[in-house]
Amino acid sequence: MTFSVQETLFSLLRLNGISGHESSIANVMQHAFEQQAKDVWRERRGNVVARYGSDKSDALRLMIFAHMDEVGFMVRKIEPSGFLRFERVGGTAKCTMPGSLVTLAGRSGAMSGGFGVDGCAVGRG
Repeated sequence: MTFSVQETLFSLLRLNGISGHESSIANVMQHAFEQQAKDVWRERRGNVVARYGSDKSDALRLMIFAHMDEVGFMVRKIEPSGFLRFERVGGTAKCTMPGSLVTLAGRSGAMSGGFGVDGCAVGRG
């Protein structure tokens, strides 16, 4: 089986894993690494560690470290109009949100959405 860094990376980027809920990403990473690595394990905080390469003591060594989680949002209220009120999870800057696409994950599956803002020129009755 040939390991493709690009395919593996893209499959990981498609997963949902907001801060505190990144186990699905860790499971996929562990499975992918087990296909090629000499050793794969999870340390006590849930991080996936994989060891590749040579057993020679003079071999060059390289460490790659990356976050598994992503910023996200938790829905707090669904308005009668269908708009969602939410709380930020992670370090999301408010100014980057308008126009951003999101995936809403719920008991019934996932759906796509986007952030909008109330228009300041729109009257309220």
